[in-house]
Parts: sequence; structure tokens; C-alpha cells
Amino acid sequence: MDYNSLKSVRDCFVKAEGVDSYRLAHGLILSAATGIGIISCLLLLAVFYICRAQTRFSTFKLFLSLNIAAIVYHVAGCIVMLPCTFTDCQFYSDNVIVSLAWLDTLGYYSSMFTNFLIAVERISMFHCTKLHQWIEDRRLLYISIAWMIGCAITVGTTSMKCFKRSAL
Repeated sequence: MDYNSLKSVRDCFVKAEGVDSYRLAHGLILSAATGIGIISCLLLLAVFYICRAQTRFSTFKLFLSLNIAAIVYHVAGCIVMLPCTFTDCQFYSDNVIVSLAWLDTLGYYSSMFTNFLIAVERISMFHCTKLHQWIEDRRLLYISIAWMIGCAITVGTTSMKCFKRSAL
């Protein structure tokens, strides 16, 4: 393979011009939005915890799972975003970035599949009562499916050395 044929790939990893001029404003806006998201998720968890005895709806634990996945996703990004807003992030090693991206990926895929499972549960309630009854009887197993798929995708891609570094 010709070394020059990889020039376009190498250009993707070069620092963009003018990044420092808008880093602070962009970082503060993203940090504020992420902070609001984390606080909202924590408040929702507190409400779920306080009202857990009075809840009768079947998707209560699915919403808890979705909320926890969102917190994992946001916290991993926040750990990188806040220091990188004020500095060039030269103190983060590649292994640290990969580890934080692993949490980010786990939270993303777990929340995505939890949303899918909520949709399946809601649809099955009206159209397939036997499936809905199976979900109700095995709720914990059903909820853990999203986390198992999220872990499998994250571990699988990481073991193939396919991971995010700067997407956080």
C-alpha cells in the first residue's frame, strides 16, 4: 500500500484551524446542556425512588433503566468535556480516552436498546398479550437484555480495537 494513499485519512486526525477561538463558548454551552441533562435524570431518579411504592405501571423499571443509561452516557462525556473546555487536554492519555469512550458507548447502546424494549412492551400490550404477559413475568430479565446487548456491542468493538477517542 502506498504511503501517500493514506494522506486523506491522516488529514482527519490533524487539529482543525481556529479551534481555540471558539473552544470556550462551545464547551460552556455543551457543558451547561449536559449538566441540565444530568440534573434532570437525577431528579427523575429521585421522583421514581420516592414514588416507587405507588407506581402501578409496568414500564416503571424500564424507565429506571433508561434513566440510568442516560446518566452513564452523560457523565462519561462530562468527564472529558469540562477539562477540555479550558485546556488542550494533553494530560489525558489515549487509554483514558478509550476507557471513557467505552462508558459513553455502553450508555448510548443501552439507552437505545432500552427505548426499543419500551416500544416492544407498549406495542405488545395491545397486539400480543401473551408476549406482554411474558415480559411482565420476567421483567428483570427483559430489562437486562438492553444492558447485555449494550455490553456485547461495546466489548465486541473494543476487542476489535474499534473505539472512539475524540467523539466525546
